[in-house]
Amino acid sequence: MFQFLFFLLRWLLNGFAIWVAARLLSGVEYDPTEAFITFLLAGLLLTVVNVLIKPILLILSLPAIVV
Repeated sequence: MFQFLFFLLRWLLNGFAIWVAARLLSGVEYDPTEAFITFLLAGLLLTVVNVLIKPILLILSLPAIVV
């Protein structure tokens, strides 16, 4: 249960971070009517990629960490 809540928190924070970046960067354009869904989907994509890639990178970097 804790891992699922942590996943949801990371998802929301990633979506919020993408929204903040889009607001700060002048060249980023998005449809304000669909912005909530767009940022949530982008946050979900980043969260899933982070969940899948992090263990792989940890295993690959293990020899460098030990040495």
